[in-house]
Amino acid sequence: VLLGVHKIIPDYFMKPIDFIGSAAIPVATIVLGATIGSISLKKIPPIFDIIKVVSTKLIPLPLVVILILINTKLPQSNLLLADLLVIQASVAPATQIIIQAKKYGGNIQNIGGMMFITYCICMLTIPMWFTVWKYLLQNFN
Repeated sequence: VLLGVHKIIPDYFMKPIDFIGSAAIPVATIVLGATIGSISLKKIPPIFDIIKVVSTKLIPLPLVVILILINTKLPQSNLLLADLLVIQASVAPATQIIIQAKKYGGNIQNIGGMMFITYCICMLTIPMWFTVWKYLLQNFN
């Protein structure tokens, strides 16, 4: 879409691609629910591990993305993409991690517990970082 290639690709190619893209979020939500539903919430990861994950993924990454965006022209040329990048940087780690752990081995209980906790924390971090982003964008541009 950013390159404008969708304008020259015939409609009979774009409709199936659009259909598959529309199914991605519901399928990911089902996988996430089934994955988190298969873990025990009685055994959560150690608090130190939770702090490490939160302090490396949910705090510095959104801040770095916001600082990069503030210092580039992307928000002026494509605000929707800039907003998406801030939201994407603020969300929990990928669900694919637990699927890979199930397939190739790993502590599924700890990974699942960490996913659940980070998704809960994201209910605060996503609106917080998006508000910071919009505030900075409005007051410093």
